Amino acid sequence: QEEGGEIFAIGLSDRYSPYELMGVIVLRPGAAMAAAYPQDAAVTEHAEDGPWWVDSLLLSCRVLGRTVEQAIVAWAAAHVAQKGAPALIGQVIEAPRNTPVRDVFSKSGLAPVASPVEQGAGGLYRQDLSETTPGVPAYFTVTEGEAPPPVEVEDPAPKPAPKRNGSSKPAPRPMPAPMSPAKPASAAT
Repeated sequence: QEEGGEIFAIGLSDRYSPYELMGVIVLRPGAAMAAAYPQDAAVTEHAEDGPWWVDSLLLSCRVLGRTVEQAIVAWAAAHVAQKGAPALIGQVIEAPRNTPVRDVFSKSGLAPVASPVEQGAGGLYRQDLSETTPGVPAYFTVTEGEAPPPVEVEDPAPKPAPKRNGSSKPAPRPMPAPMSPAKPASAAT
């Protein structure tokens, strides 16, 4: 919570997989963003009117594009609205490895912000929280607090214990027979 920011681990589970950590989201109030990124003109331009920012949103590639990111941004908007924030801002900074998620904020209901600062393929996105917050999709259940205890998944086919030869070392494995060189096929005339 340095400078008023908050860091949240993102874990997921579904009917096929037990709970796993899949990402992290860092939220900061505008003043903390301006202090952390004084050289970013887009941040300093919007820092003083009280919004909270998505400083970082990092997710495993296994969950990208499956609407998890919209659920996370919707949860973040509701979370900062409870703190009295008038808005949530997300900034996409163009980078070679973030092409698949450059639209995460627009797909989450945040509107593009006109800015005199060049943003490239990225940009600023803002959700006004005074009227409404985006909703978490109904097929997600969001829980806060401690992570659930790990679930042990039974191996459907347990492996047999290695055979022992009376010592503490496993029995040596038989070596395959050496292959003989292939004989060239005789040409038929």
